[in-house]
Amino acid sequence: MAKNVLLITADQFRGDCLSALGHDFVKTPHLDALASDGALFRNHYCQATPCSPARASLLTGLYQLNHRVVRNGTPLDRRHDNLARMVRRHGHDPVLFGYTDQTRDPRETAGDDPWVATLRGCCRAFAPMPAAASCWTGSASPGVIGWSAAASRCRPS
Repeated sequence: MAKNVLLITADQFRGDCLSALGHDFVKTPHLDALASDGALFRNHYCQATPCSPARASLLTGLYQLNHRVVRNGTPLDRRHDNLARMVRRHGHDPVLFGYTDQTRDPRETAGDDPWVATLRGCCRAFAPMPAAASCWTGSASPGVIGWSAAASRCRPS
């Protein structure tokens, strides 16, 4: 059986600000617990300063000059493979909680498509949280744990 992977990225968060890495003031018990039972990248460097270009580099494995996402809201060209597409090809259903700050490629959308005008876009092949949430029953959102338990009922649109 394939293992689940939880990839957490945090903007404006210095890597040395984890108590798991010895910070003497900041206390991060929940992140420390995840780090102790998983992979902790102690020497990870960001390829770009703004959120969207940095996320595009992380998700594609490309330098900014190659994927050409230069600022928040810049569309990620669909010709570039990304982490979500790769894991989807191997039978997983990647879900994104949050956003990647990339609008959809305007060459593949209608001119009046609302996704073209928003920064809160989702890199293609991820099932965004709102789409996954539609499969839940009941009034309260179960959060990440509840979602993972119900994931077999959820399929991205």
